[in-house]
Parts: sequence; structure tokens; C-alpha cells
Amino acid sequence: MLTDETSDRQLQSSRFGRKDNYAAAAVAAPSTLADDIRLFAITFVGGFLFMTVFLA
Repeated sequence: MLTDETSDRQLQSSRFGRKDNYAAAAVAAPSTLADDIRLFAITFVGGFLFMTVFLA
């Protein structure tokens, strides 16, 4: 006996929950040169410290 499951699957909703889907608009703050330099300096110092401890 063969059953046709496609009709059952088409009746079921593929969405989870009842709330409508929405996309939040993410707006990034503009980065400045000072922020970029600070990020580079922190990353460089962290990497240097890690390698110093790792190789010691």
C-alpha cells in the first residue's frame, strides 16, 4: 500500500510559531581612525603577550 504524504506536508505550515517574520535593520556606527588604531594596538599587544608566554 502506497500513501501520498505530499498532500499532508503541503497542509502543514513550515513556519515555527505564530509571530510574523521581520528583519531588524542594523546600523553600524561609523568607525574612526582612532578606533581602528586602538583595535590594532590591543590586538598587537595581546598577540605579543600570548607569544611571549607561549614561547617562554
